Amino acid sequence: MTTYKIISGDTHIVEPPDLYTSRMTSKCRDRAPHIRRQKTPDGKDSDAWFLGDTQVVTLGAVTQAGRRFDDPEKIDFVGVWEDVREGAYQPDAMITELEFDGIWGAIVQPSQGLFWYHIEDSELLSALCQAYNDWIADFCTPHPNRLKGIGMLNVDNVPEACTELERSAKLGLAGMFIPVTPTPGQPYRDPMYNQ
Repeated sequence: MTTYKIISGDTHIVEPPDLYTSRMTSKCRDRAPHIRRQKTPDGKDSDAWFLGDTQVVTLGAVTQAGRRFDDPEKIDFVGVWEDVREGAYQPDAMITELEFDGIWGAIVQPSQGLFWYHIEDSELLSALCQAYNDWIADFCTPHPNRLKGIGMLNVDNVPEACTELERSAKLGLAGMFIPVTPTPGQPYRDPMYNQ
């Protein structure tokens, strides 16, 4: 009799608050996304990701998994880092949670990182992708057969993207996210992109 191993093909992590500020190059670190705590109009604490002084998204927007079953009427996308389950950002805890659900391993993908593809500053986007790729590779290292990281790739500059793709493969990443279009109004099928 064959024993099957079930693998989650769409497990998202929650990026820790210091991921970018601790891992980005000094050249881009002052522009790195960061989490800032603020008060909602009704007085609740809420953590949100900021680029400079611009709020990008609340932390609660990427931490709702499972809550819909607890009390769907109370989903409000407000959250603080201390409420994020360890299984969302710690590899051993993720394995424990996967096993609880009968899952052997996972393909691990970004959550907050997907919002960065809207950044027009290509140098900053490349630095964010590199920092994330380093982090997700480290995240998967304790369980390399059971956790497979998906990295992020900025394709604005194809030769640079190829270099980062090769670097990420050497880190052990199993695949890469790319944006829907390389630049607004220029799909991948555009002959100018394929030169």
